[in-house]
Amino acid sequence: MTTDGENIFLSGLNGTIQVWKENSDKPNRVLKGHRDLVTSMVLLKDKNLLSSSDDGFIIHWDTKSGFGLTKYSGSEKPLVSCIAFYDRSLSSYLNIDAGYVVIGGSWDHNIYMWNPRSTKPLRILTGHDAPVKSIVAIQNKSGPRIASGTANGEIYIWDLKNFGIINKISAHLETVSNLRFHEEFLVSSGQDRKVKFWDVNSLELKREFMTEDAPARKFLMFRKNFMIVLAGVKTVEIWNLKTQRITEKRESKDIVSEVTVMDNNRVLIARRNEINILKYVNKKVTSIKILHKFRMEQRYPPIVVKLIYDSLFNSN
Repeated sequence: MTTDGENIFLSGLNGTIQVWKENSDKPNRVLKGHRDLVTSMVLLKDKNLLSSSDDGFIIHWDTKSGFGLTKYSGSEKPLVSCIAFYDRSLSSYLNIDAGYVVIGGSWDHNIYMWNPRSTKPLRILTGHDAPVKSIVAIQNKSGPRIASGTANGEIYIWDLKNFGIINKISAHLETVSNLRFHEEFLVSSGQDRKVKFWDVNSLELKREFMTEDAPARKFLMFRKNFMIVLAGVKTVEIWNLKTQRITEKRESKDIVSEVTVMDNNRVLIARRNEINILKYVNKKVTSIKILHKFRMEQRYPPIVVKLIYDSLFNSN
């Protein structure tokens, strides 16, 4: 789930992406092109959309017409994350006139880079020891770089001009589930319940938080000094970054599938059967609207399905 402030993009298990207006009782349009679960979505500067999927493709969508403009291929396994890297020097170096590069992380341990005008990979970055779970662009004076988090808890720092690994951090005891770049910090969350802030230049650990009851599946920076953490399947925590304490903790009766920030005071929380718009007022979060009701089903990652299949049908 993501939003551009006007539209809310909600992905489904069958590969479709619904586009909702805040005051609508049904989606305005449905984006159809993926054949499997949509794993991540990112909005471009022109308000078009990139989406990655377990079908191994990334699609560039025209959000006004609902048509897919480009379908990026190359990975034979699920693409778990995607970003658009905006950097003029990198675009010039790669002879790209779009101003950005499309980047995706795959279960096959590789990172793929595409010219937005071409469907085939421009570069394939190899060197991970495990599936890539998250990617983030790093903006600093050292040149175009990205960080990638893997299923074995490691973070890799890549130089996009030399297409090589600059550094590797043993960041978490388990999967790196989320990466963000925030005020000269590389921020990571893992299945070990920790959220860590790394100095983007020295890569030294500066501070860390630990969720109370469950791993941090996702986190987002909220307002100026707050962080929203989706912990486990039913808990949303709001952390004050100055005091390093939880200011509020919400326990849902149902599974929380996704959380995203709308603007300075509003948050979207998707549960199993509805999306709630929450508003942060006087250091408290209150529900101001239920956007719509929908139904979700339990789905396991493709690697889990493969392991179950192999154990059932390929065992002696």
